[in-house]
Amino acid sequence: MYHNRGDLYTVLYPFDDMDIEKLRPAIILETKDNHSLVIKVTSHEERKNDGGDVSIIHWKEAGLSSPSVARCSDFVPLHHDKIKKFLGTLRPEDMINVLEKIYRDR
Repeated sequence: MYHNRGDLYTVLYPFDDMDIEKLRPAIILETKDNHSLVIKVTSHEERKNDGGDVSIIHWKEAGLSSPSVARCSDFVPLHHDKIKKFLGTLRPEDMINVLEKIYRDR
């Protein structure tokens, strides 16, 4: 299965200890073989002191149910069996904001 950059899916996203997972939305950043690198999406407000958060402007069009934030400092590789339901695709403007945040901070 191939997932496209900027697509949003519900995924089984691991907590920091990696033993517990939570079903949540995530953005596909890249896909290789049977894994995809995904960015955590949350409905919590943007953390101003973090610097790694990007508000998703067109959240409804992306298939999200409420205003959401991409936590660009929080991404993990996931096996495709952890990627569940397709929600939608980020508009180019939102994807550019995410990519700029990731690559500017490196």
